[in-house]
Amino acid sequence: MTIYEANFMAMATPIIEMYCDGNERARFYNACSEYFNYSQKVRPNKLLDCSSKNMLPIGCAFAILSLEIDFGNEDINSIAAENALYCLLTHRKHAPKSFGDIPYNAAVSLLLSESNVMHDGLMYVLGNHFSYVLDLSGLEKVRFRSGENSVRSRILKYLIPHIFDVEKLQFKFDDLPLAPGREQLINYVNSSFYKNANGLEGEELLEELYDFCRQGVSQP
Repeated sequence: MTIYEANFMAMATPIIEMYCDGNERARFYNACSEYFNYSQKVRPNKLLDCSSKNMLPIGCAFAILSLEIDFGNEDINSIAAENALYCLLTHRKHAPKSFGDIPYNAAVSLLLSESNVMHDGLMYVLGNHFSYVLDLSGLEKVRFRSGENSVRSRILKYLIPHIFDVEKLQFKFDDLPLAPGREQLINYVNSSFYKNANGLEGEELLEELYDFCRQGVSQP
């Protein structure tokens, strides 16, 4: 284990513990700030050398930071979200049958985040599939971010059934960290974007989104 991995783990653990305990006070905020500042100071490319096993807690801490903290600067939340997705999907590639699929829970939450922290990544993927814009109806083309949502919906059509039974409308595993809200999922599953999406394309698009996040982490 490198010194950077050890430091990431040492800072990630209390963030996860405070998140699970419902502690969102000053200490929680400060721990998240310290974690993000450290990642920027040593550069996110140090994550490339972390073990796949420890990518789970390291990625969870970044996801918590992105979803739970308002720094008054959405760029911070977006960078944290991209770091989280890289770490969590890297972990899942090495442990595809881990209990409860926390990486996919977090990925769904990030993609459904109201602050739209995955905007840059989704637009990157859309650039590889401009035909998605051409396939939109005339009304959809003038709607805000319809092209982006066409990518998002395909990825979510692939991801959501891994964590949520869309027929019974219930989670496959209850009370897991970083899972999206049940009502939020039900509303999305009932949306026209989700219903009309091709989930078979979603797996490939998720891989492209992962590549975007990996490129971001790889910057020296």
